[in-house]
Parts: sequence; C-alpha cells; structure tokens
Amino acid sequence: VMDAPALPDALCHDPVLSRCMMIASPGNNQMLPRQGARGFPHWGRWMEAHGTCDSPVIHYFATPVSSMTPSVVEKCAQFMSGQADLFSSPHHSFPGNLATRRPMQYSISEIDGYAWTSTDSLISTAASAARAAMIADGVDSCLVTSDSLTRAILTTVIFSSGTPCIPQEAIHNDIDTFVGECLTCRPVLSNLLDGASHRSWHAADGTTSHASWDAMNTHVIGRLLTNESGSMYIVLNPEYHPVDISLPPVPGTWHQIVDSYSGDVQPAGMPVATPTQTIAAKSVRVFTASATV
Repeated sequence: VMDAPALPDALCHDPVLSRCMMIASPGNNQMLPRQGARGFPHWGRWMEAHGTCDSPVIHYFATPVSSMTPSVVEKCAQFMSGQADLFSSPHHSFPGNLATRRPMQYSISEIDGYAWTSTDSLISTAASAARAAMIADGVDSCLVTSDSLTRAILTTVIFSSGTPCIPQEAIHNDIDTFVGECLTCRPVLSNLLDGASHRSWHAADGTTSHASWDAMNTHVIGRLLTNESGSMYIVLNPEYHPVDISLPPVPGTWHQIVDSYSGDVQPAGMPVATPTQTIAAKSVRVFTASATV
C-alpha cells in the first residue's frame, strides 16, 4: 500500500484544488498505509471522519462504575481532544511531509452510520447500555432517564474539539431543539475548541490532572480551554450521584451555557454565583468566561 498515492498527492499540491475542502472517507482502514495508524494520507490537508465518535462517550457514561477503568476515562478524554493523536504518525522520517498533523477541526466526529442512525436509536443504545450497567452495579435504574443520558452524550460530542457532524435527518424527536440550541453556541467557542488555546484537564476539586487519570478518586472529567478571548470549561459526571466540582479560577466571570441534565441551554450565559457547582448524575455542564472583566 503506497504511503503517497499519486492522485491524493496531486490534489493536495494542485494550486487550485488544494484550496478546496477535501474530506477522506476510507472504506477499510486496514487497506491504508500502516493499517490506518495515521488515517488517510493527508499532508495536513484532508479532513477525515474518524469513525469512533459515539462508542468512547457511551462507554464512559454507561460502563458499570464498579468496573470503570482509567482506560475508559482516557478514551473519552481523547475523543474530547478531537482525537488529536489518532491521525498523527509516531514516525517522523516519512518523506514528503507525510507525518504532518491535521488541524484540530479536520477530525470529523460523525455521529451516525455506525452504532446508530438517529437520536431514537441512540436513545435506545444508551438506555440499554446504562440499564445493564445499573444492574451490574446494583443501582435503581430509575435514577437516570434515557433522554438525559442521551443529552449528556450529545453535549460531549458537540463541545469536543473537532468538527461535529450531526445530519438533520438523524434528529427527529424532542431532543432536536436541544441539539439545535447547542449547535448555535458551538461556533462562538470554535476558536477555543479548534484554534490555538491552552488546554488542561482537571479533577473534580479543580486541581490539574493528567490524562492518564490513574490517581483520580472519581471519574469526573473537567476540561479547561483558555486563550486571549476567554475560557471554556466542560465537566462530565459519569457517577450515579451528583458531584460537587470547583470551577478553576480564570479572568472574568463564569457563565453556564449548557446543563444536559435539565436540557437548559443559555447561549448568552447565566452567571454562576459561586465557583462550587453541583453536577447532576450522568450529566454534562458547559461554562464560559469572557477575558474582559
């Protein structure tokens, strides 16, 4: 299998076509160079659907807490980072600039066509997985509704780095309003999620953590992104009970824009009164702060 197929190479370097948006959709990753370790040969120009969108997030929220491993948390965190290392090559000696990293937004999070084809089937998939996890943990299955769990999964997908891809035909129930409101908020945060920003991971108490998560006493994920325009903080709680978290200090005032548990979306933001916030069971909350005080 060629490292640099002639036609994609020519497209990437053509003075006219190279300015077009190019999207790769391999039919079989095992037929790609290095068995798809760095995705479709891209020269830093091809976007690509990574095809692993919903499973790490569903596993994170629906794995029995009693058997949750750092690997489950780490894979969800990797997804949130736009699969930044999924299409990068560990080999730096490839000719022709073949090991160039893709821009963050070139990783497409395609959330249909794999485990589910609509939000109805996502709800069914998530509910079945969560029900099995609750039975395994000996927890009352009434604690979490399938709709709230689905909103948590969709919120994670939409507010992760990369390009979320949610076909309109996949949304045909009451959740479509929630998805539409979240997608309205997403472009405002694109410079943080997909542009140049400082990124760090945080434990529930606000302290900086490492993405290995081995030392964490809970499985809560907090991700902070900051640049000169402001800050964004997204918190995921996979536990069966509410968890108190501490918002990390940043310039400006934190505002909540999304609460997946209640389905509340505030594009303009709702100021939070205290840095200590309670994150409901199996839910996600998104906060933003402007750099101007």
